[in-house]
Amino acid sequence: MALEKILEVYLTRGETSDVIVKLKEMNVCLESFFNRVQQIKAYHNSKVYFQDIHKAGGSAAFDSEGNLKNDFQGPQVKMIYTYFDTDGKEQTAFILI
Repeated sequence: MALEKILEVYLTRGETSDVIVKLKEMNVCLESFFNRVQQIKAYHNSKVYFQDIHKAGGSAAFDSEGNLKNDFQGPQVKMIYTYFDTDGKEQTAFILI
């Protein structure tokens, strides 16, 4: 099965309510999600802005580098976010859920 067929992408572009609704639909524990958000905010010392939610399907999952792999056990959700570094430049990163 082609990897393109086992990935759903939701574009949220920072709308917090859209992020929460999609995570609920995916049965993601919101308490764990918000704890993780607090950790990354503290790590980057910046607000974070969510961009996209990637959901693996079938027997696919994301590896630790965020790559989608078929027949793989791992996180099913990857969220892309942006933050501002200490120089004020916008950076992009992701979290796996």
